[in-house]
Amino acid sequence: MNASTPRCGADCLSAASASGSSSRTPHPYQKDVHVRMSQQRREKDKDPVRGFLNLPTGAGKTFTMVRWLVTELLASDPSVRVIWLAHNDQLLEQAADCFQDEWSTLKVGALSIKRVKGRAELTRLEGSDARIAVCSIAT
Repeated sequence: MNASTPRCGADCLSAASASGSSSRTPHPYQKDVHVRMSQQRREKDKDPVRGFLNLPTGAGKTFTMVRWLVTELLASDPSVRVIWLAHNDQLLEQAADCFQDEWSTLKVGALSIKRVKGRAELTRLEGSDARIAVCSIAT
């Protein structure tokens, strides 16, 4: 990745600004997804919320989901833990970087992210205090 490439990958059009706030403005369809996911969460109350985000390539799946997880779950509940699965290391790093970038806009301290690459590293999650685990299983 070179210096001009945003840390969140192709779907994150700009990195955080020098002030620490995100200079990325979600597209209208991303805002709509955010609102719908939040509504579903409120309707389900304390039951686990399950869903599926389906957007075309390059539409911002990582940014959209990470932003929602950070603003709606992680920032409001310190007990929340996230396991993010990706099928290759590039997507794994993209997600980890995007979580870090979005979290940094909140200015509320550090976010612990654990990267797990391959089956042999799965034991690294045992006893971990990481709030985010980004995991890739080698195929």
